[in-house]
Amino acid sequence: MIIRRLSLSNIKYFLFLFISYCISCDSSERKVNVTDFNSVPEILEDKRKSSEEKLTFINHELEKRKLQKDSFTLYLLSKKIFHQNKLKMHRNSVLTCDTMISIANETKNIKYLAEAFYRKGSTYRVLNNNLEAYLNFQESTKNYQKLSDNQRAGKRFVDMAILQEKLGDYLGSESSAVNALNYLDLVVNKKYGYKAYNAIAISQKKRTLFDDAIKSYKQALSTSSNRIDSARVLINMANTYSAKKDYQASIQILTSVETPINNAKIKARLIDNLAFTQWRFNPTYNPTDEYKKALEIRENNNLTYDLQASYSHLSDYYRTKDTAKAIDFSERYLRTAKQQNSTEDVLLALQKLIALSNPTVSKNYGVEYVRLSDSLNKVKEVAKNQFAKVKYEVDKKENENQLLITENLKKEKTILFYLALLLSLIFGAAFLFLYLKSKHRKEKLLAAYITETRISKKVHDEIANDMFNVMTQLENEQTNPKVIDELEDIYHRTRDISKENTNIHIGEHYGKNLTSMIGSYGQSGVKIILKGIDTIQWKQLSNEKKVILYRVLQEFMTNMRKHSNAKWVTLSFTKSSKKLTVLYADQGVGISNGKLILGNGLQNVENRILSVNGTLTFDTENENGFNAHIQIPY
Repeated sequence: MIIRRLSLSNIKYFLFLFISYCISCDSSERKVNVTDFNSVPEILEDKRKSSEEKLTFINHELEKRKLQKDSFTLYLLSKKIFHQNKLKMHRNSVLTCDTMISIANETKNIKYLAEAFYRKGSTYRVLNNNLEAYLNFQESTKNYQKLSDNQRAGKRFVDMAILQEKLGDYLGSESSAVNALNYLDLVVNKKYGYKAYNAIAISQKKRTLFDDAIKSYKQALSTSSNRIDSARVLINMANTYSAKKDYQASIQILTSVETPINNAKIKARLIDNLAFTQWRFNPTYNPTDEYKKALEIRENNNLTYDLQASYSHLSDYYRTKDTAKAIDFSERYLRTAKQQNSTEDVLLALQKLIALSNPTVSKNYGVEYVRLSDSLNKVKEVAKNQFAKVKYEVDKKENENQLLITENLKKEKTILFYLALLLSLIFGAAFLFLYLKSKHRKEKLLAAYITETRISKKVHDEIANDMFNVMTQLENEQTNPKVIDELEDIYHRTRDISKENTNIHIGEHYGKNLTSMIGSYGQSGVKIILKGIDTIQWKQLSNEKKVILYRVLQEFMTNMRKHSNAKWVTLSFTKSSKKLTVLYADQGVGISNGKLILGNGLQNVENRILSVNGTLTFDTENENGFNAHIQIPY
């Protein structure tokens, strides 16, 4: 019993050690450092490594990470899908795409979500599952739109358009291609621009809109960037001319196409289509040699999809010549179409077999045709509904954006309106202020002028006349002659004041009146020189400025006579486009010590000039005379 207990204890002990070891191993495995993110792209871009090696490396990295839900894992999954497809592991690739979609959804990583749907769609396209490919491209497009990645969204619209054409949704195909052109920058993505126009043209041709299709092919030709794409477009255009029974135009295009070097696909298409068109143009023409040559090229180069065209053309040619051969090529056509999962070609092959086979066999083909036709219609309906859903969401987003733009524009217009209103009020207030200020200044000047005139008249009519009467009375009495002389001097000064403030004639004779006023001071040996006064267009000067200039020059002349003892005076008048300039100079006593003392007279002169936005400058450096520079704006 004791031995047994020890054995059990030992067993428990060793079991504990084993479990501890396993846990430690697992723990150590989890602690293994994941390869540095920056080194992974270098390894995966190494061209010396095969896809098998890279796929093994990716799986190892994913295993170490235990599918951590982050962008690095999504990056690794994307690369895994790429190499799986390269190794034609398409079924595995679909499963990896689903894992990538799940993690991208959970982490809300729209960029990798869009890429995952794109890779899944591309995989289904290789598997000839056009509907699933279309649905995944559709999801990819929506996510690229969320990212505002217009270029990738445009590319996916092209992918959708090509698949919709294969699914028989021609209107949807054209709409998707037009959407693609609205998103794509054709300078950056010229290749996809070519594909979009080509898809539009194919859809138009399928709807027998041949002229529209030819125009679209010409647009595709203008965006094609290499000889292979150009050759494809020209062959498609030639086939469109053939479909509208313009065989000569078709033959002319096909014979002008330069076959790209080492491109078996284009070479076979040219040979096959040219032979078919020549036979349609001339029923006596035998195209079998060209047909067989094209068939041989396609078989040798594994161009399985293009074999359908060879089988179809050979079946048509032998239809009235050798029924057995016609049926044989029709059956080959059917098998290849099914292999390529090309539903429309399957239906065309069935049509040929129904017409060529005996009634019993024909009935079986007929049943298959009806079943497949119904199935195709359902697929088309699903594709149309899915496209309508995408279009609705796109239109909804565009409408929302347009509504937002409209609301912003309304806000901007409202802001601009109130800003304009505010600026108008500010400018209006400023204009009103300046107008009232100008009006007030003019009224003030006018009042001063009226006051001066009134005082002058009063001095002349009352004081001067009274002085004259007193002098007359005193002459009749015995009065000191000195008193009479002083009274006479006062009388003359009073008359001068009156003269200096008389009315100014500012009409058409203003220039002559100004000349006369200045010339009246040329007494007692003072010589007055006037320059340019006759060249001035006085009509262009406002009445207000005429009065001010007259009074200013009158003040200068009066000061000259009273204070300067000048022997000569010069006044020069010049006019520019915006200003009238007057230079005054006399040879009198000048300004003592270079200091100008503004008395009432000169102060009034300066105020008058400034009131009309003019300038007045005195030369204080000249001690041998008095100089002044006047400028008045027109």
